[in-house]
Amino acid sequence: MKEEILELLGRSFDSSLSDAEQQQLDEALAESAELRAEKSRLETLRNAVSSSAATSFDPFFADRVMQRLREEQAEGSEESLIADSLIVLFRRVAAVAAVLTLCVMSYNLFSSEHMSLAAAMGIPQESISDVLESPFESLLEES
Repeated sequence: MKEEILELLGRSFDSSLSDAEQQQLDEALAESAELRAEKSRLETLRNAVSSSAATSFDPFFADRVMQRLREEQAEGSEESLIADSLIVLFRRVAAVAAVLTLCVMSYNLFSSEHMSLAAAMGIPQESISDVLESPFESLLEES
């Protein structure tokens, strides 16, 4: 099927076509069983969607929803009170933990010979020879 014919078919559902376009679509529909099947499928789909869609909300729908939200906020349910108190507690704990982390990292940097992220984290600096040394050599040296 040509894209132009499919585009005409789609537009025919939503707006009126010019006489030349309508004639072109009718001729294509008469010639192609595949196009007729596509038109039937689109009509069925559009009917199913339109029948399942809500026509409109009742009057004052938005006002009722907003009123219900205000009532629930005013009630202050137990779950929201617990959640609010946990949020406040977490903020305090997070702030204290951040300050303590900065203090420990600063201490590690000042007590180390190197200025690096590993030094700030308190990770000992290893030389390449220490890393590549066989674990058996250190056991033999100790005995």
